[in-house]
Amino acid sequence: MELTVTQENLTRALGAASRVAGTKTQLPILSNILLRTDGTRLMVAATNLEIASTQHIGAKIVNEGAITVPSRLITEFVASLPKTSVTLKVKDNKLHLEAEGYSSTINGTVADDFPELPTINDKTAVSYAIDTAALKQAITQTILTTSSDSTRPVLTGVYWHSHDGGLYLAATDGYRLSEKRLVATKSDVAAIIPTSTLQEVLRTLSDDAVRVWIDGALAIDHWTPHETMPDYATITSGAHELRVQYLQVDGWSEMRLDILRGTQGKSAGSAGPH
Repeated sequence: MELTVTQENLTRALGAASRVAGTKTQLPILSNILLRTDGTRLMVAATNLEIASTQHIGAKIVNEGAITVPSRLITEFVASLPKTSVTLKVKDNKLHLEAEGYSSTINGTVADDFPELPTINDKTAVSYAIDTAALKQAITQTILTTSSDSTRPVLTGVYWHSHDGGLYLAATDGYRLSEKRLVATKSDVAAIIPTSTLQEVLRTLSDDAVRVWIDGALAIDHWTPHETMPDYATITSGAHELRVQYLQVDGWSEMRLDILRGTQGKSAGSAGPH
């Protein structure tokens, strides 16, 4: 493999991939980053078998090929280079990098040993073009109420699902509940995305346009077959009464809130001696 890329693009791609590559793993290959030519682009990928990150950057390809190299070594070296073109050459499972008087050789391993990256089935997957700011807001507002209890993994993710013509994000830890409508949809969607995955999405997203692909079969593989998301609609539908006690100087008082889902300006409150 031999190619040339810009230092800025390679640094950005390696930074995103290195956050996914495992540092403490029983499989040493998971600590590596995969570099592979893909047409006129270079693919930079990493996985910890739960999350996979794939970046494509423009490149001048001389010879096609692939190799995996330790994440920390290549990321730190490329980040220290000046903002210029970087040449990558592979020979005898070693990656040679050169840029304006700087050079380094990193021992790598054959790409065949790298785990197969997950793919999306275009025939069954559903895709949405989503405003970046809206997606960030929806993820941020829902991951707050996910659970960290590993004994109930179904609650450690955000439930992406279709309801009444909309795509909703919902999460609960058994005590708190959050829900956010994202976009309109006519498709049936039901997938639970792990919180750790969504946190990485937030770190990776730029201000560019975003397209989200959801393949239900792939997402559901994260969970044991008998587990399903709790039916939180029975909690949020219709009218509900919330009573909160608070202490005043002259004794306990009570405030009541009547909450009506899907309405605005129709909540009522009352307070008085208890």
